[in-house]
Amino acid sequence: MKHIKIILSKEDKKRFFSKVSVDPITKCWNWTHAKDKFGYGFFRYKRNTYRVHRFGMATIGKIPSAKYGKGVPVFDHLCENKSCCNPKHLQLVPQGVNLLRGCSPTALNAKKVKCKSGHILPVAKEPYGNGKLGRRCVVCRRKNANRRYHARSDKSL
Repeated sequence: MKHIKIILSKEDKKRFFSKVSVDPITKCWNWTHAKDKFGYGFFRYKRNTYRVHRFGMATIGKIPSAKYGKGVPVFDHLCENKSCCNPKHLQLVPQGVNLLRGCSPTALNAKKVKCKSGHILPVAKEPYGNGKLGRRCVVCRRKNANRRYHARSDKSL
């Protein structure tokens, strides 16, 4: 896998950090200039556009240069602040780990321990009906199957 390493001149460092505001409480380096529609800052350097958190990490070490895809690690904002470019707040992790650390519906469902009725959910993913993997409450599934069975048998009489 190819890596990016950026060595900045004093002028480039000054230009980069003129667009950063340090939060004294969280120690986040908040990007105050151009941001994309998702809230991530971006910075132009030598005719290339970089997301600022990737650019900041590339100035202190090597980062993967590949586009997003299977097997390519991504940066997780440990502070959960998309405009933060403090390298101490970033961790290189697989996309799946980053996804589960977030607050998307997938992450929220993965964190659930009980079903809507309060029964314990199984830990392991198991295939069900349509062949897809997932976690379904065993107790509720049995109750629903039993209800459907009796509803069918009542109609046939």
